[in-house]
Amino acid sequence: MRKITLTFIGIAFLLCSIKLSAQSIVTQTLIWETSEIKNKATGDQFALASQIITTATNIEWIQGGNKKVFVIADTIGTWQDIQQDGQMIFVIKSEFESSITFRRTNGTVSIEFSFKKGGVDAMPVEFAISSVHTKSNP
Repeated sequence: MRKITLTFIGIAFLLCSIKLSAQSIVTQTLIWETSEIKNKATGDQFALASQIITTATNIEWIQGGNKKVFVIADTIGTWQDIQQDGQMIFVIKSEFESSITFRRTNGTVSIEFSFKKGGVDAMPVEFAISSVHTKSNP
């Protein structure tokens, strides 16, 4: 009986550890490292090293010495573990019909900006993501 109990405790601990290690886009501050940017309207793409940081209230895009902050108005969907395929859409406060979509499909991670005014996308770009990690607190 003791062996079964210890085995059960060991399995429960293992499962809890796996669940705790999952990175959640809605509960953690994550840093998404970009490697490329693609203009969805023209198909042009080029290397671009930048960071996109997600928090509970904002999305920050940092490239070079520039930083743009987008305020989150709402979210569409759920994506509890960014190590698994899924997506989350963040609706952005703006005069445009704006959203930023984070997705993983077949292991490939991307972030898509969409800022539409009058049905025309003013910023039709998609970023290829090279890595994602949690922000360490000082």
